[in-house]
Amino acid sequence: MHSYSWSRPAFGGGTESSRIITSVFGLSDDRFTAVPVLEDVIVPSTGITYVTGYSGAGKSKLLELFRSQHPEAHVPSGPADPADDRPLVELFDMPLQKTLSLLGQVGLGEAFTYLTPYNRLSDGQRARARLALAYSESRRLLVIDEFLSTLDRESARIAAYGFQRFCRRNGVSAVVATAHDDLVGALGPDLLIKLDYNGEKNVVQQPCLAAIPFEETVRIRPGSLADYEELARFHYMGGLDVPPDAFDIRVHVAEVSGKVAGVKVLSSPYPNAWQRFREFREVNEALTISRRTVVHPVFRSIGLAHRLCDPRLASRDHVYIRSALGRFQPFPLSAGYRSVEVADNRETELSAAVAELAVSVEAAGGPGKWPGDRAKATTLLRERGVELLVGEYVQYRELGGLMPLAHAELSRVRRWFTRCNDALSFEQLWEAARPFLMAGFIAGRETTGDAAAAGSTAMGREAGVSP
Repeated sequence: MHSYSWSRPAFGGGTESSRIITSVFGLSDDRFTAVPVLEDVIVPSTGITYVTGYSGAGKSKLLELFRSQHPEAHVPSGPADPADDRPLVELFDMPLQKTLSLLGQVGLGEAFTYLTPYNRLSDGQRARARLALAYSESRRLLVIDEFLSTLDRESARIAAYGFQRFCRRNGVSAVVATAHDDLVGALGPDLLIKLDYNGEKNVVQQPCLAAIPFEETVRIRPGSLADYEELARFHYMGGLDVPPDAFDIRVHVAEVSGKVAGVKVLSSPYPNAWQRFREFREVNEALTISRRTVVHPVFRSIGLAHRLCDPRLASRDHVYIRSALGRFQPFPLSAGYRSVEVADNRETELSAAVAELAVSVEAAGGPGKWPGDRAKATTLLRERGVELLVGEYVQYRELGGLMPLAHAELSRVRRWFTRCNDALSFEQLWEAARPFLMAGFIAGRETTGDAAAAGSTAMGREAGVSP
């Protein structure tokens, strides 16, 4: 490891004006000798080093000297062109799967953020994006001055925690400097260097024990749909896709220091009114569906999604999550879930036909502008909808640990779903049956059979009426 020393340069004489000032105030040459600012400060090139202290104490100079000795050190930055208006996801020269996984690791795992240009992100989001960009460019030694200094201190602590977690998981080292000294707990630096205004330094070697910010103030409590509405704008699917008054809805809230920071919405698989039929009552009593999990962007990366996915929050033994985001970031796995195949991802004759129809409909600008044969397309979508709903029902029974239905009983379920679809318009059928890939996760007792058949989420929900 290299040690760094630096003295502020002596006064060099200057112009006539400077000589007049020197004369007027009686300043002798010996008052302008070089002043030591940094003396034998050792900065390692591995781990995380946190430099803090008063303004003018030499923090920036120390980082400058460090970079001069380590040409491989990199200062994270955004796009070379400040006016670059491409979506964030397009700034990465790597496959989409890896890009989305990387963005998720730095706390930017959200559909709207993926499509937002860097120059329109918040300061906190930009800091996270710069870390992801640096890593994507194979940078493994970072130097950051004014580290998170422009953020409010609550956001800075959360961002610092996410920063150190990412660095330690991925073998990235960093030297960061800021006048703020409130990030020690969240950053958990391997080395803390405090520079005083009088030239003194205090170097503290400490273990890598970063503390989750605000962990002591996190509270999981029962909530309401009003709590979800506070954060619905941050979920890629927005509001609920089921009529809440028809289902058994349960909401859980993650509060941080009294603020709504995250929400989980759980529900029964089928409307309450359907429970007079044994086939649906059994499923509702065995399985809980996770409809929404959303965390406010400020509070991402401190484990709130993990807490909200705790299967013990559900009132039933088995909890099932379907998520488009889960295809790229399988966040439920860390909460004890296991992956299950979703049958929507499988190809059938009907799914292939609907996929072909989708190309035509989307090219026309949506179902409202599609000029094709609506009667024929409606029949196709209804058949596909029944296929999806029956597959979904079969999977629900499997995931809930229920015995398969006899052929006659399953035929009755199929007839009911057919009746439900008959009441839907072409546009409703299109929204329900169009291709939409999702990942599936289940928590609870081990299920039997091939827990793979799945289906549409929208068809049955449109029919929130009594059978």
